[in-house]
Amino acid sequence: MTRKELILSTFENRWSDFYGKFVDLGTRHNGSAKILSPFREEAEPSLSIDLAGKYAGRWHDFGSGEDGDLFSFYALLHNLDLRRDFPKILEGICAVFGIVAPSTDGTSKGVKRVRTLAERGISQETAETFQIAEEPGDSAVSHRILFPVKSPDGTSLGMKVHKGPALKADGTRAGKGEAAPVQLYPWSSLKHEEVYILNGEPSVWRAWQDGYIKVVCSTGGEATFKEEWIEDFRGKTVRLILDNDDTGRKGMGTAAGKLHGVAMAVYTVVWPEGWHRGGDAEDWLNKGHTFVVLVYQTFGIFVRQVKLYGEFCYAHAVHNAKVHGLCLFTRDACHVCHH
Repeated sequence: MTRKELILSTFENRWSDFYGKFVDLGTRHNGSAKILSPFREEAEPSLSIDLAGKYAGRWHDFGSGEDGDLFSFYALLHNLDLRRDFPKILEGICAVFGIVAPSTDGTSKGVKRVRTLAERGISQETAETFQIAEEPGDSAVSHRILFPVKSPDGTSLGMKVHKGPALKADGTRAGKGEAAPVQLYPWSSLKHEEVYILNGEPSVWRAWQDGYIKVVCSTGGEATFKEEWIEDFRGKTVRLILDNDDTGRKGMGTAAGKLHGVAMAVYTVVWPEGWHRGGDAEDWLNKGHTFVVLVYQTFGIFVRQVKLYGEFCYAHAVHNAKVHGLCLFTRDACHVCHH
């Protein structure tokens, strides 16, 4: 895949991610946005950008008669010649959005692809709320997303790089034993009587942006739920929405078991049939779904506080939940399959 093809595939059906980076798309109508031209001064909007439909990804300036695609749009914004400077245009777009440029043989080697905040649908306002910073990548990753990890009292313990090495509070790479201890993120969400436990900071950011502010995750991943955190959930209603894979299901079973008898109630997600393996809360929201549909209607199962039925593994607990409306968690062997 060439760089041009890679860029086009990145923004296919997501043209607003590209154009919205450079201009305010404002109110949209019938799949298009009409805006003030960024190429000259004008009093009334005259430039139309098609974000859906037959001409999706293209723009037309009714004031000047010019039109084009995302490449010509970027070229005009940066005073570049579309033909002569096309390699610079490709390089510039890749740099802005953290797109990994393919090597000379058309492949991307040795570089881990990390989606940018824009690609994740996370706004600048959300980034400022969580003090998230973005930096260019290196030979290991295409892009770096950094954010502070804090203690319950708000003290900064260090920086975390999404899918990258741990950093100390001063931004330097943490050595052995210097990384910030695993925390709940953000601690402030525990002030609510109802809490959603998600997997991964990007899911927290994306949920927060959609108005779900009662969200928290473990900075150590979905497999980590510390004993010392249990009391922080006393008397709360807890809703576990971890990834749609074995690790996520095991993590939900572990957390639910630890919170039994402490939390008022624990709900754990059962992802709908057909939802892709490994899909998480961030993916769910980016598809236009809501937590209300996911948790309260078809796909939630309930863990009663009053009684914990033993002898079942997670898989058979889910089966029993569907039959009886009760999720059965235990850390003992399952008497059905002995897992």
